[in-house]
Formats: sequence, structure tokens, C-alpha cells
Amino acid sequence: MTGQPKKLRKGNIDFGLRLKNLSTELGYNIFDPEKVDAEEGFSEDEIFDRDREVVEQCKLLIALLDAPSCGAGGEITICHYFKIPVILISRNLDKLSPFITSNKQVKEEIPFIKITDVIEKLRTSIPTYMNGHE
Repeated sequence: MTGQPKKLRKGNIDFGLRLKNLSTELGYNIFDPEKVDAEEGFSEDEIFDRDREVVEQCKLLIALLDAPSCGAGGEITICHYFKIPVILISRNLDKLSPFITSNKQVKEEIPFIKITDVIEKLRTSIPTYMNGHE
């Protein structure tokens, strides 16, 4: 993931693979804009339009916030207007901006200690929101 220290990028890639495996196991599709952007070479305008459209149509947004990210903040804001539930994951939940944490669509905040703990928590959380229950 661009703009993040090498160690953090590696951890997030591992998390992304585990989340993809979990979503497949649960029968849901996952969209990872970082992977698509790197492979396809989209322009900034194309990235904005595509990401906005994908977020508007999703049933649940899972945001890994381990480094400052304007993109994630924008996506979480879109969720507010389209009433899409959000799960925040971070090693430092207490350091996140109140602009993000006070968003009424943020339904869960999961402290990120070990990837395996987060994945197990998501195993029960994802179906709750994907099936329309809050």
C-alpha cells in the first residue's frame, strides 16, 4: 500500500489476503482498490469515480486505518450519506480523528493487535452487516 513504511505495507498485504480468503469462505465478494489501481494504472479521476461508485454500492466497508489515509476518510464519509455500515480496524483507535469515529455509520471499532484476532472477530461481524442486521 503506497505511502506506508515497508513493514506496514507487508502487514496490510497479509491482512488483505486473509480478509479475501475469509470473504470467499463466507460467500462474499471483496473489492481492494489498492490492488486494482496498481495493476490497471488508472488515472486519479478514474480512481475517484470508480471508488465512489463501488462504495455507494457496497453493503459494508471495512477500513484498516493503520496510517493516515485521506482516501479511507473519504470512503467512510460516503458511507455516512448512503447509510452503509463501517467497521474500523486500527492498532491505535484512540488516535483516529473524531470526524471518522463519530460517523453514525461506524458500527464497530476493532483494535488491531494480531491479524488472526481481527479475522476471527470479522468472521462473526461480516455476516451481521451483510445480512442487513445491525
